[in-house]
Amino acid sequence: MIPEWLKEPKKNPFSSEEKKQALNAILSLILYVKHEAFDEEWEYRLCIPFDGVGYEIGIRKRKGDVVDYLRFPVPNIKKALKKVIIGPQKNQSITQSILEGYLKKKGFNAKVVESDIPYLGKS
Repeated sequence: MIPEWLKEPKKNPFSSEEKKQALNAILSLILYVKHEAFDEEWEYRLCIPFDGVGYEIGIRKRKGDVVDYLRFPVPNIKKALKKVIIGPQKNQSITQSILEGYLKKKGFNAKVVESDIPYLGKS
C-alpha cells in the first residue's frame, strides 16, 4: 500500500531533501538484494529514482483485490531489452504469443522464450 503522505505531498512529514536522500539510499540497496536461490539468473534490475511528487496514482484489480500503484515514465529501454524468459506456467505458449505481440506493438525487438523449468502446478 502507498503511504498517505506519499499520496498527498502536503501531508509529507519529511523535508524534500530528507525524502530524496532516504529514497536514493533505499534504491541503491535494492539493486543488491536478491534471494540466493536466484543467483544463477543473470538479470539486470531497472531502478528509477522517485521523489513521490507529481506521479499519478492508478487503481487496478489483482486476483479479486483492488490494488493502487504509481504511474511513472520509464526511460527508453527498447534497445537494452534483448530477451524475455517466460517462467513456468500452465499456458506458456499462449503467454509467449501474447507477449511477443505486445512487445512488437510497443516497438521492442526482444526475443521471447519459454523457461526450461517444468511447470509443476495443477493442470
